Amino acid sequence: MYKKILIFTVAVLLVLGAVQPAMAAGPLGTLRSGIQGLVPAKTNVAWQPLNQTLSDLRLQRTKTVVISGIDAAIDGLGAAENGIDRSKLTDGQKAGLKAQIEANITWFEGKKQDVQASKDVAGALQNAKQASERWNEVFPGFKKEIGLMACDNFDAELTKARQATAIVSSKIASLKAQGKDTGNLEKALASYNGHIDGASRDVANARSDFNGIGGPSDGHFAAGLKQLGSAQKEMNGGYSDLKAIYRLLLGNSVKTT
Repeated sequence: MYKKILIFTVAVLLVLGAVQPAMAAGPLGTLRSGIQGLVPAKTNVAWQPLNQTLSDLRLQRTKTVVISGIDAAIDGLGAAENGIDRSKLTDGQKAGLKAQIEANITWFEGKKQDVQASKDVAGALQNAKQASERWNEVFPGFKKEIGLMACDNFDAELTKARQATAIVSSKIASLKAQGKDTGNLEKALASYNGHIDGASRDVANARSDFNGIGGPSDGHFAAGLKQLGSAQKEMNGGYSDLKAIYRLLLGNSVKTT
């Protein structure tokens, strides 16, 4: 996707540079040179249609490049919307983000029409600039918002995990008061807490990465996702410890001292 977006941000710049010299060196340029040798120097009558043709070709080429870039932006927003559907965000979070994406897709579709209606290259390039600015503002914002929402959801799960710690700690204290050996329980709880602490650090790092997002191809989003992946592994490890704790408690594996 980012390779396609590169067309949008770079290729438009080629229109004023590489495209015009290429045209001048091509068949039309050769034809023009031949006509110049045949038409008297003071006569411009034969030049007007050819100049108009060059202008039209340049404008159409500009429109094609700009519209291609806008289509890539729309594709990018569509991919983001599909990703939101597959995410673990709440239904409310998904609905809010998707509404924003749809509004921006509508904006870009309208900008395509503006480009197509442009009467000259300057107008087409002005629309391209507006679309580029919109993309550079909107898409990083979506990625940042999605990432931070994922962190919020993770933090909610970590809060529940801490509640489990409190419950098990209370149970251990009660068993100790009954004179029972809680060594295995305490080891399992320590391992569990270690995983929860690790997940908490990973989520904090992910939040920092997401807050650092500054552009469409910024590496902070990928870094944040990697941190959340690490946090999930820690949570999975904690869940395994929690199952072991329940087995110790419910299976009467706690022995009297």
